[in-house]
Amino acid sequence: AVANLMWALAVLDDKSLFVVFKDCESFPASQDLTSDEELSQLHQACITINLSTELASRKSASLLALMSETSVARNQAFRSVHSRPSGMQEQVARTLSSMGLDVREEVTDEASGYSLDIVLDKTSPLAPAHVGKSTAGWAVEVDGPSHFVKSSDGGLHCNGGTLLKQRHLAGLGYALVSVPFWEWNAVEKKRPEERVRYLSEKLELRPSSRKLAP
Repeated sequence: AVANLMWALAVLDDKSLFVVFKDCESFPASQDLTSDEELSQLHQACITINLSTELASRKSASLLALMSETSVARNQAFRSVHSRPSGMQEQVARTLSSMGLDVREEVTDEASGYSLDIVLDKTSPLAPAHVGKSTAGWAVEVDGPSHFVKSSDGGLHCNGGTLLKQRHLAGLGYALVSVPFWEWNAVEKKRPEERVRYLSEKLELRPSSRKLAP
């Protein structure tokens, strides 16, 4: 229950986590956290804590102990969740490759354990200026329907896990671009040039004289 609460507060924002746990001296023993779901949620909450200067400097002794004692188990639990590339992700990757970009799929960020859908070479001459300043890399997340929840007014919003992932990757220094499913669906069945145009604008690519590969 505590891991789930910490995760939910992390989704809200790190200030909420700080207000609730800044003076807490009682956390569950590490052996009480046994399920992969609990450990994965705790892992994401710990990433939020470590990325926040305010939170990282105010950890109580019991929280420090919990984070230390569960470090190996929560990392293993978090990394054990493997998803296969979706058809949409593979389409995006092929299109990016046809544009002359160096594409790697399903890359694990070693600092956090997150699996990145697509990682591009940030030194590419096509990369926009701000990408070169990123410390970690240039990543593309292809977000299908399972990454979103529908609000009462019918709007789509990132679910908690996706929101945390985006926030954490940005905090780790990635230049991150999200390709939501409804935008890709709008260009998927159009001519290749339309898909290239969409991704070029999405990634803010520099102009290139390179012709589209067949």
